Amino acid sequence: MKLIRVIWKDAKCLNSSLTIDEIKKQTLIETISIGYLVDETKEKIVIAATIFKEINRDDLDSLFKEGFLTFKDISFIPKSQIIKIEELMKK
Repeated sequence: MKLIRVIWKDAKCLNSSLTIDEIKKQTLIETISIGYLVDETKEKIVIAATIFKEINRDDLDSLFKEGFLTFKDISFIPKSQIIKIEELMKK
């Protein structure tokens, strides 16, 4: 399982009053997310920052394939919003 850094553009919500000119000036937020690559489809990638189970890193791939891992702090990132993906650790 790869540990990656994803640089991408995220949406934002503003709970304030803005003029139309102020609205037009708003941009998406450049975001950096780091986690284990859990899933990838044509539309999205899914990363998780937390993996539950006491294991060493060399066991991750086999345990993941066998369905023994659970995840937390999960990000679903649309591929259309991704600027760059970098692998952080290699076996």
